[in-house]
Amino acid sequence: MLHIFLGIAILGFIVGGIIGFLMHRRTDTLLAKIVDHIMTKYIDERMFRAESIAKELGIDEEIVRKKLSILEEYGLVHHDPKRGYILADPLVFLTPRDYLKALRITANDNILYGGYQYYYLANPVYFIIQVGILVSAFIFVLMTILNVYGLKETLRSILPTGVSPEAFSLFTLAIAIIFVDALNNLIKVLAREKYSVVVGAKSGISYNRKIGDEFGGNIPRYAIKNIDYDVPLWYKIYNLFGSIPVGNIKVYTSEKKEPIVFKAMPFPRELYNIIKSVKLGALQWRKRYARTIALWRTGVFPVEEARRRRRR
Repeated sequence: MLHIFLGIAILGFIVGGIIGFLMHRRTDTLLAKIVDHIMTKYIDERMFRAESIAKELGIDEEIVRKKLSILEEYGLVHHDPKRGYILADPLVFLTPRDYLKALRITANDNILYGGYQYYYLANPVYFIIQVGILVSAFIFVLMTILNVYGLKETLRSILPTGVSPEAFSLFTLAIAIIFVDALNNLIKVLAREKYSVVVGAKSGISYNRKIGDEFGGNIPRYAIKNIDYDVPLWYKIYNLFGSIPVGNIKVYTSEKKEPIVFKAMPFPRELYNIIKSVKLGALQWRKRYARTIALWRTGVFPVEEARRRRRR
């Protein structure tokens, strides 16, 4: 009976995943229209209201608010009940709290890029530990069901009366999944507190050097001498399967001999172009590609199409 239950659960997971993938690829033309309008008209103004968008596009205000809530989920806009909606650049991957903090610390500068150095991606050991925990738990379930080395009987003699070995093994797998997810979230929180990087149009590059630093490190525009980026082998492997490409950014300054390295930054090539634009005082690149990146982040453009567009 348990084998049948597991078979049905796996089949349902596969079918649900296929249906979800196909639905995700469906183009939301109305959302695309709203994103296109916002990225064209409000990319420099930042602040706007739902009623203004509804009036300008001739769309019902309630529908506009629903679409804007979707953009909130993707981090493209933040809602302030008093001031309206705040547009974040498509290359801003900060939480609403960190984004508002960045605006405050940079004196309301135009934030062109914001992200976190995902150091745990830089070390394959972290990935191996996560996978190892999950695979070990899954093997434990299979060994229990198949009674390998008499494991089922051994567990039955240890567990309290009425608790089946199969149920205990599935419970162990669930605990392993929860533990890995909790570990991943904890490391993400630490990365956000210690490894934030923000690029402003006028304020240059601001970054954290330790937990609670609140962007204590700063590279002014005039101090940027050169920029380079590289994608190590491990990142290349990760980028084949990950939804967001990562890489290292090296910033050479007039104040230090060695470059300042930001590791595992989302969209490294785009960040390279942003910093180069800031250094040269020309932001045409950002305006040219903002719409495409925004549509990709909301799922309007498939990942494959967005990647092809970036290669052109």
